[in-house]
Amino acid sequence: WEAPRLPGTLWPLNYQLELWPMMEPHKSLEVDEHYNLSGQVNITFECLQETDLIILNSAKLNYTTWNLEALNYTHTEAPEILNTWWTPQVVPRNTTYYLVLELNDTLKKGGIYLD
Repeated sequence: WEAPRLPGTLWPLNYQLELWPMMEPHKSLEVDEHYNLSGQVNITFECLQETDLIILNSAKLNYTTWNLEALNYTHTEAPEILNTWWTPQVVPRNTTYYLVLELNDTLKKGGIYLD
């Protein structure tokens, strides 16, 4: 993903965050010390235009699992996640990282999904 903005194919409706801070510093090769968080993020979104990609702004976040489901009242099935990758967007004095989820089918226009 090389655009400076996220695509207009998906519209977030709700973010639900549950975070657990780790109070002991973690040693890393990149920096001397940093503090980690673990937790869960659920994003409910509406599909405005059919797409087989979900792109998330993910600067300084690491993910361990992904799950995608269609909410029951939309009468649609959620596609499976085929592939994931990170891609940087470099602008002057800043780099933003995006997580790209490639799906095995398209999200349907008007469908409501939970990621």
